[in-house]
Amino acid sequence: MPMHAVAAARTAPSTLLRSDLIPLLISYVLFLALLATWSVTTRRPDERQAPPPPSGREPSFGRLVRYAAITAVGGYVAFLVLVLGYYAAIARQTPWFLRQAVSGGAVMAFLIGLPALLLAGWLEDRVRSR
Repeated sequence: MPMHAVAAARTAPSTLLRSDLIPLLISYVLFLALLATWSVTTRRPDERQAPPPPSGREPSFGRLVRYAAITAVGGYVAFLVLVLGYYAAIARQTPWFLRQAVSGGAVMAFLIGLPALLLAGWLEDRVRSR
């Protein structure tokens, strides 16, 4: 079989629809739903009203650690839902690929991203205290 015939067979409209367009549209619709939900839940009844006063507690590095850890876990779970949902269900990737995605995502989130954010927060705290 000539090489151009193999490439054409791989990019058949039904294959493109199943492997590219449908997952992209589903991801986009989910993203828009998340934005709409966030917009509704954060909207104040009267936009002219002043924001509520702070809780009175001083911000601390411990709170930053807690906030960053919760954010990292939530982001990692969202990443897993997208990766496992797309690659396992639609793209039908091998278990090896999925294990690599799970471990690579964990490294990026918890061994690179979270420490970098905490370091930046610590440095900002040190600069502000001077």
